[in-house]
Amino acid sequence: MKLSDVGLKYPELKPILSKFDGIKNLYPTQSDAIRMGALETSFLLASGTASGKTLVANLAAARTVLSGKKVLYLAPLRSLAFEKFSEFKKLPFRTAISIGEMDSSDPWLQKFDIIVATYEKAESLIRHRPDWLKQIGLVVFDEAHEMMRKPLIETLTIKLKWAQRLILSATIGNVSEIADWLGFKYLESDFRPVPLKEGVIKGSELVWTDEVTKLQSNLQGIEGLIEDGLKKQHQTLIFANTRREAEATAEKATRLIEGSVDVRSEKLEIIANEIEGALDYPTRQCKKLAAIVRRGSAFHHAGLVNEQRILVEKAFKTGLIPVLASTVTLVAGINMPSRRVIVKSPHFRGEPWPVSLYKQAAGRSGRPGYDKEGESIILHKRPDFALEYYINGQVENITSPLAYEPTLRREIIGLFASGFAMSKKDVKDFMGKTFYAYHHGNPDRIIEISMRVVDKLISWDMLSSQNSKGDFLAPTKLGKRVAELYIDPQTAVTWINAFEASSPLGYIHLIGMGDEMYLPGLKNSEKEELMYSYASRGEELIYPKPAPWDLEFEKYMKALKLSMIIEEWIEEKTEDSILNRFGIAPGDLRNYIRNTEWLAYALNEVIGVTKGKRNDLLKLSKRVRHGVRSELVELADLPGIGRVKSRRLYKKGVTISNIRKKSDALLTEVIGKSATRRLREKLKKS
Repeated sequence: MKLSDVGLKYPELKPILSKFDGIKNLYPTQSDAIRMGALETSFLLASGTASGKTLVANLAAARTVLSGKKVLYLAPLRSLAFEKFSEFKKLPFRTAISIGEMDSSDPWLQKFDIIVATYEKAESLIRHRPDWLKQIGLVVFDEAHEMMRKPLIETLTIKLKWAQRLILSATIGNVSEIADWLGFKYLESDFRPVPLKEGVIKGSELVWTDEVTKLQSNLQGIEGLIEDGLKKQHQTLIFANTRREAEATAEKATRLIEGSVDVRSEKLEIIANEIEGALDYPTRQCKKLAAIVRRGSAFHHAGLVNEQRILVEKAFKTGLIPVLASTVTLVAGINMPSRRVIVKSPHFRGEPWPVSLYKQAAGRSGRPGYDKEGESIILHKRPDFALEYYINGQVENITSPLAYEPTLRREIIGLFASGFAMSKKDVKDFMGKTFYAYHHGNPDRIIEISMRVVDKLISWDMLSSQNSKGDFLAPTKLGKRVAELYIDPQTAVTWINAFEASSPLGYIHLIGMGDEMYLPGLKNSEKEELMYSYASRGEELIYPKPAPWDLEFEKYMKALKLSMIIEEWIEEKTEDSILNRFGIAPGDLRNYIRNTEWLAYALNEVIGVTKGKRNDLLKLSKRVRHGVRSELVELADLPGIGRVKSRRLYKKGVTISNIRKKSDALLTEVIGKSATRRLREKLKKS
């Protein structure tokens, strides 16, 4: 099928087909899906990476918008959401991305045709019941195999049933079962535009599924594979299990790259300088990554800040660096193809990777339009096992993780808050429609757990009976607020029961004792320092201290470490000193800051409902956002000011109350000409 044939089948699409530059002939997967009705009915499309699923989604979206309805495109990761947003921006429609604040209905989205969001943000929006939600005509569920990890994908497919639903995935073992559960048409395809060659390395030999070839290198292991790829002028993407391993592999690659390939030094120097300058003060990791990039390689993991990850991805996509070593941060979602993929020792804590994860990694090999074939090579101490288990193995079936009490607590309060349930019977009916119930043949188990959760929500004063029989339930003010904040009701109970006036250290520690915060790891060498800190400041901690032999004690100490990290941040310690003292990476610090800011706000909202809002919690949230002491909060809140410039202004005698009276010359001296201009414009408007 040609793209022009789509215009014959759907004449309304003719005016926009020219926007799909360079596409004339459709892939078999695309042609078959369109013939089967994927642009007009709910559909499940399961096919490999680069097989053309995105084009099918884009055409379905265009058809929906042209019919006068909105499109909601859902992705599991922020990075993938940004990539899809960029793709939709090429179409002549009003496109928006919503991945930020959870506690908002985002009414501004009313004026947009296509809305890209993460799954979590979509669930949060539903709980706020925005009017524009009724105008959604198509929902695209991208990377739907993530349902194994994100149970809200399962429930969102049920909640959004008034719209056409298009489900996309590269790795589902039980496609027909998922389609039968939903009642969708489906297409399962193993088509790849670039053929994939898979194999393992044994000594100096590459053992493929159909032949054996010699490595063009006298080196062993990963270095031999890198050198072999460089000699063949293959761009290579390496997947490692840990951050340290990814960094070490990238370092090894630079020694092989130097002198063997043409490294475009001027362009790499620009990128390296931007990487080094991504933070106010470059950290040890910033300098390390920049130095490696200058030498033609790079590493990629969650410890990098977002700006650095984007720069590394751009350098690899454009071919500036021939070798990139990454953790699984690059396995899912974003488009990062490479001529060769190497999967190094695919194990997590001694357990083998799921086959589906390997297949997603392997799917990154082969660049359409550039490569005649892609190569996926596994480096494993047991190559025969790797060949049989991963390459010849079957992708796992998707199963439902929904019947788990912490998951159901969050889900059920959301059902009541968003109007999908008004009684226990409604909850039972909803759970009966889940994939969990379908897969197990009956909903008894999930209903049993759900009823237990409903009773807990009633006892926690988050649901209340609305009639004498007690069969009509509604969320209380607390329950509705907890649902809108998209936090676990158990976390809210933890906060309420332990809360009393405290210092920032005590509040942050309490936040860490909920179930929302991903806490920092704890080394044995740190425990003594933490115990000393507890001995000197333990009275500030408001959460009851568990006994040292209690299972919760480890979490208690990790939450204390988090408190100390964030306390140093809001006391204006430099990022480098924080990272060095606590042994964390810049990306980790950014995540701790973002999550703590949000949860400090959520804590204030929960306590506000039960005990009255507190200015110290609201101020804490803003201090965490900017990393400043109390006196700088208002200054740092101004546009273009932030952490460093607000302190400079304050030292010059500038405060929020007198800033309008200060001369442009003074402000320009401290914060620069462009920042001064933006500041004056903002002050005029306010």
